[in-house]
Amino acid sequence: MAVLFDRNTIYCANAGDSRAVLYSYDRAQGGIKITPLSEDHKPCMPVEKKRVLQVGGRVDTIKGSMGQNLGPMRVWLMEQDAPGLAMSRSLGDFIAHSVGVIPDAEVMRFELQPEDKFIIIASDGVWEFLTNEMVAKIVWPFYLKNSPEQAGNAIVRAAATKWRENDTVIDDITCVTIFLEVDHQIPKIETAVYKKALINSSTEFPASGTHQVHPPRVSGDKSPSGSRSSPRQGATGGKAHHKKRGVHPNAASQPTSSPSFAGMTSNVPGTPGNQATTDQNNPSSPA
Repeated sequence: MAVLFDRNTIYCANAGDSRAVLYSYDRAQGGIKITPLSEDHKPCMPVEKKRVLQVGGRVDTIKGSMGQNLGPMRVWLMEQDAPGLAMSRSLGDFIAHSVGVIPDAEVMRFELQPEDKFIIIASDGVWEFLTNEMVAKIVWPFYLKNSPEQAGNAIVRAAATKWRENDTVIDDITCVTIFLEVDHQIPKIETAVYKKALINSSTEFPASGTHQVHPPRVSGDKSPSGSRSSPRQGATGGKAHHKKRGVHPNAASQPTSSPSFAGMTSNVPGTPGNQATTDQNNPSSPA
């Protein structure tokens, strides 16, 4: 799973069942709008299942002692109960690759809007028992306090608690929280000029007069000389790297009460990008 920021455009590349979700505040409805930035690649998806079957693989669940289905659909060798992978895209699994599991990432493009408030990127250990809506309820009070570290910690704790309540093991639980401040005053800049500026570590461009552009950063990147701190604050795996502030920088424009969470799901597809491969393999234990 990878999420790339290019000013107010974001690209999300995913291969597997980690997930990235964008949460926005809908003033008209007084609630939270949820936009998945990726799609979980599961063997039960028609397109994914078709590919596995075409190359001689098998899609089925684990069978119980009485032949009952246990757990999700998995990818198997036709004549063997292996590898039993519960996703249809993966990196480095050579046995699974022989029966249709591919490493190709699905890339989507999205344009950020002022109402977009935060992004959650997490491994399947988080999403196994926590829905997108549940995560919104967990994060919202910490967003109002501008505390991405506490939001990440709360998600990890909630996921671990759900695993203890529903299983005898705990899957990998990794979470990244990104709080957003979308600035639509960023000028349109020729790609070549923008790339040259990044190479030179400059953040000033002479488009319509001198105007500062602040590339988004997370996980404690230091601001280039002469620029402000990044307007986006991030926390990785419950450990935050950001400048703490007493109130949210846009406190005056933020709702002070809890929004409505009823019927808040809104699936807004992004624009497909070029196929690419990305790696995510950094699970962390909640224990």
